Amino acid sequence: MAKERSINLRQAAALALTERQRQVTELRSAGLTYAAIGRQLGISGERVRQIEMRLLRRGRLA
Repeated sequence: MAKERSINLRQAAALALTERQRQVTELRSAGLTYAAIGRQLGISGERVRQIEMRLLRRGRLA
């Protein structure tokens, strides 16, 4: 039960991400650098870093 609830909470948290946050998360987990993600999304590598850091502070990334 607790494990099932944990999975449901993770799914709910994933749904709460913006499209940009979801893109950054997926690309970072694929191993891309901030700069590479920035080029792909049309933003700076610094902005990618800021998005990731905000997610980490809010506990939305592990």
